[in-house]
Amino acid sequence: MTIIAATRKIAPLVRAAGRRWAARVWTTRTPLPAKLVLAGVLAAIVILGIRLIVPTPPAPGPAPGLAEIAAYDLEGVRAGGSVDAVFVDRVGTGLQDIADTARRKGLFLRLMLPLILRENRHILEERKRVWRSPTAAIRDLYAHYGVREGDVATLRRRVDAVPPSLVLAQAAIESGWGASRFVDEANNFFGQHTYDDAVDGLVPAGGDGSFKVRHFRTIAESVRSYLHNLNTHRAYTALRRARAAGRGDDLMPAGLALARHLTSYSERREDYVRAIEEVIRSNRLDDFDAARLATR
Repeated sequence: MTIIAATRKIAPLVRAAGRRWAARVWTTRTPLPAKLVLAGVLAAIVILGIRLIVPTPPAPGPAPGLAEIAAYDLEGVRAGGSVDAVFVDRVGTGLQDIADTARRKGLFLRLMLPLILRENRHILEERKRVWRSPTAAIRDLYAHYGVREGDVATLRRRVDAVPPSLVLAQAAIESGWGASRFVDEANNFFGQHTYDDAVDGLVPAGGDGSFKVRHFRTIAESVRSYLHNLNTHRAYTALRRARAAGRGDDLMPAGLALARHLTSYSERREDYVRAIEEVIRSNRLDDFDAARLATR
């Protein structure tokens, strides 16, 4: 018998005993002070019964940090192993303070890969709805992805994952492998800007104040916003068309195949694309395009 089951049997007995005792003590001749004491005892019995039936939940443990992600085998993931489903909300100065570039890169990849895979998985779940559900059931997705209702072809091109190698490469470039102060202070790994005064953000040093680097509550929120940007902004229409054209039934085009469609992401244009391609190649990031999250 479980503790909860046992306490559910005990609690009614405690309450019943309390009622019998109260019936004997509580009479019209009982003095007021005694009645007040009796009321307190009855309240304690009720509270005890509730606590027996509904145990206090355990206190939440500390949020995962860099120490929790340092353990999983990155080379094993490259060889086809699964990615530990450990999700870090923020790193503070954790990456910024690591001077050893190789060590910082390793932690960076372990940090970002689970978050990217989780966000991609969520998008792929939405994609299943688009392909399998009646139109009425995906009305919310038309609005979320900025598509005119009924334009299924455009919606199908927008609701799709982005190759992890491409996401990792852009995050590495935009954040200096996690060493940027915008990672440290704003959880922003992709250099995402805002021109809206109402949106929280940081003014870049030496900037003219015309825009801010967006502040995100968590790293996952930064990843989600970046993916949504690629999936909805008109500047990346060619990327989405290339992704749709190169997609098999269960296969996603490689990040290298899509990188050339990101000239609009940076003022560096073609140089930026070449930088993405170099980061993917030199760090073998394409090994992660088929990565999968471990089941917990």
